Amino acid sequence: MSAILSRIHNNAPTDDAELPLLELTCAAWAGPLRYALSHNDETVTLPGGGSATFLKSGIELQLPDASGGAKHDLSFRVSGATDTVLGYIDEAEEADEVINATVYIYTQLHRSAPQKDPLTLEVVSAVADDDSVQFSAQFRDIANSTFPRLRYTADIVPGLRYYSK
Repeated sequence: MSAILSRIHNNAPTDDAELPLLELTCAAWAGPLRYALSHNDETVTLPGGGSATFLKSGIELQLPDASGGAKHDLSFRVSGATDTVLGYIDEAEEADEVINATVYIYTQLHRSAPQKDPLTLEVVSAVADDDSVQFSAQFRDIANSTFPRLRYTADIVPGLRYYSK
């Protein structure tokens, strides 16, 4: 965590606050969907150096638990943009592409770089009602994947023929 976020969390200054931003990306889309937890559209500098505007929205974020479990879920809700978001979800489903959600944490006064490393997860479900779309996203299933991926067999590593149990 940056010194700026530590100051905000520990001192609760009145002149600065966290600015959570959400970016949804998919290979099937022409561009990303960007939303800010704010009453105004917010322009920031992304980690790659480019500038981006995040639209004002009533997003709600529930970040994954930082404990040592194997499953980490990010839950978020986007309010007020149901028709737009559902159109993009339909495009992703038709193209059979994955939707990624990236959470950036900036502050109101410091918009030149995120104050925490961006968190990118894969969207696994979306449920819509009249006012909002509720998403659930997860890290890719690293805990249940084999390591190493390459199986060491006698065909690949000839010296294993001489290894006995």
